[in-house]
Amino acid sequence: MKDKEVAAAKAKGVNPVEHIVALDGLAVVVNPGNRVTALSKAQIRDIYSGKITNWSKVGGPNAQIVKIQRESNSGTQDTFKSLVMGKQYPISKRAESQASNGAVKNRVSTTPAAIGFIGLGFIDSSVKPLLVDGVAPSAETVKNGTYPISRPLFMYTNGQPTGVVKQFIDLNKTSDGMRMISELGFVNK
Repeated sequence: MKDKEVAAAKAKGVNPVEHIVALDGLAVVVNPGNRVTALSKAQIRDIYSGKITNWSKVGGPNAQIVKIQRESNSGTQDTFKSLVMGKQYPISKRAESQASNGAVKNRVSTTPAAIGFIGLGFIDSSVKPLLVDGVAPSAETVKNGTYPISRPLFMYTNGQPTGVVKQFIDLNKTSDGMRMISELGFVNK
């Protein structure tokens, strides 16, 4: 929750308590035919801000970069902006928006000069994940904190949970919950 959301909840008598239930990594992906295998966060920021517009500037082919992003109301988009772009670097208006991780993946997989970012669980052979600052996106690197574009996933309760709500919030700590988190492409904390 954002600070203003917490304040609004408290103003209505709700006491939000956050619970980290899993972790997620945002993989920066390109078309498998692109020879680029790694970028720094600074290079990714420069691509998405529009400073770098051609793959040849980062070791790729002489082709205009097609930037794919999530829609503005996406948590994935918020995380990317926070962890990669920062407040001072807006994403270029030339970036295409897609409604889902699957749509971003599909657009990148069918567009040789595209770059996008998707949740770790959406990686498959149709796209190529890039190393970011020398680190590959994986469950291991997200869990150990070395992959630089990762985030916790939260659930919120009104006050400390009890009873069945506590059982639900604690599901991620059970073997069934850990299996479900992994099957959904997220990382157990």
